Amino acid sequence: MTIEADGAARPAEVPTGSTVTEALAAAGVSLGSLDQVEPPLYTVVSEGDLITVTRVVETFTTEEVEIPFV
Repeated sequence: MTIEADGAARPAEVPTGSTVTEALAAAGVSLGSLDQVEPPLYTVVSEGDLITVTRVVETFTTEEVEIPFV
């Protein structure tokens, strides 16, 4: 199976009956709390499957605006 994460594709070898979570651990891919994985983490994978990790970053911007007094 292949794992796409961080702009690179990595091959991963896991025993039959392993889940996406186990495959990511075997490949050394860690997930952030907002990261998305396709297929879901509980899915049992098989040879030839593709696991895609999409990194999600949350940012906050503060904007100060003057409102004229009327």
